[in-house]
Amino acid sequence: MNGFIFPFTSTLIKKETVNHNVIRFSDQRPFGFQFIPGQAVDLSIDQPGFELDVAPFIHT
Repeated sequence: MNGFIFPFTSTLIKKETVNHNVIRFSDQRPFGFQFIPGQAVDLSIDQPGFELDVAPFIHT
């Protein structure tokens, strides 16, 4: 997916390798962001060349 503009930004706090194909990211929850654990969120990286590349992640 490309071309989405997201209403929230977050800061990465921690990156942890769980196993060979799973990485756990801990982020600072943005003000006003609400979710139910287990819901997926679409994330992109705010760096040139990556900001329009979107990937789903499970938020817990």
